[in-house]
Amino acid sequence: MATTIVNSKRQTEASIRDRDHFEEFTKVVTRYLPALYGIAFRRLGNIADAEDAVQDALLSAYRHLDQFRGEAKFSTWLTSIVVNSAGSKLRRQLRHVHIPLDGEGQTTDYHSLSDYRPNPEEVCQRLEIADLVLRLSKGLSPKLRRVFELHYVHGLSTEEMASSLGISYSAAKTQLSRARGRLKQLARA
Repeated sequence: MATTIVNSKRQTEASIRDRDHFEEFTKVVTRYLPALYGIAFRRLGNIADAEDAVQDALLSAYRHLDQFRGEAKFSTWLTSIVVNSAGSKLRRQLRHVHIPLDGEGQTTDYHSLSDYRPNPEEVCQRLEIADLVLRLSKGLSPKLRRVFELHYVHGLSTEEMASSLGISYSAAKTQLSRARGRLKQLARA
């Protein structure tokens, strides 16, 4: 009997916590949903794919609410899940090559198709530059580094950064400008 009462109390406390999480989750999603769609659309370039990516991200975020540690803002955590979801969707799309056929009965010469991927030398140069920028960004203050990463790593616009960080548009723009200036100083040193 006592065990039943204790289990019932634990279930009630868990449902209250779940309800609180759900209400907070709903508030954040309602507030940031347009920005989340914008992020996914910019990465994917297709409205339907962006909607799918955001839906997958929100479902994943809700399922893993218990993994949110509170080290960052909830909206920032949610934004990173959307970015990862869009990236995952993009990688899946790149595996499937679509070759349009101009008419019935025509065949396509597969050897004449262009490969738009960068060559190995370009890949190496990009990696070297990215590595240099990553090392230099460690010299930024945490606030400037976060703005830099949101804009250049995650592809957020200045408006989306401001919304995600809970600061004004002009403050986000100023911080991004300061981060670029500081990186230039670090690169010259």
